[in-house]
Amino acid sequence: MFILILGNWRFTKPKTPNTSAIEEVIKEPKKTEIIYQSNCQTIKYICEFNPSTGKQIKSTNFQSDGRTEQRKIHL
Repeated sequence: MFILILGNWRFTKPKTPNTSAIEEVIKEPKKTEIIYQSNCQTIKYICEFNPSTGKQIKSTNFQSDGRTEQRKIHL
């Protein structure tokens, strides 16, 4: 037994997410970037950026023998 009820149904458009919050995240300059080696577990180097300008200010390279090398970039 099936019951079919017909009424005054209104179909509305599905709500879209607030795009302004997404745009703010996209416009925000990155602060750090971590690059991994080909095994996807070991860090190759880390770059740090100035949050206000988005330009690179520091780079840390990790060697395979355990040593680190830091470079500060003066602009």
